[in-house]
Amino acid sequence: MSLPISAINFSPRLGFGILKTELMQLVTFRFDQLFCTYPRLIEEALAITLKPVLANLSDNHWYHEKYRDFKRTVKLPESLIAQIYEDKRDLVNIFYPGLYDSLVHAAQAKYGY
Repeated sequence: MSLPISAINFSPRLGFGILKTELMQLVTFRFDQLFCTYPRLIEEALAITLKPVLANLSDNHWYHEKYRDFKRTVKLPESLIAQIYEDKRDLVNIFYPGLYDSLVHAAQAKYGY
């Protein structure tokens, strides 16, 4: 099955999108919004009730400090960051309409050298 990227029916107001076919139901979320409101979003999108269990968080593992330090210090070439975003431009434009350039610049400012 092949679906065009334009088939993603994302609603910024709702915070999710649903694409239904005969064979499947594809639910899309914005990653940055998913974790702050994911129980509500998933419950609304799928019409189910969730009981979240937060068991696999890095804060709970022995490598927490090393992972935190890594996230704080990781640096990538700005050209690589631009290419990563360029490869996902269609999705970025769906989930963050009109913000592509500012998101690339923000990522380059945070992670680039």
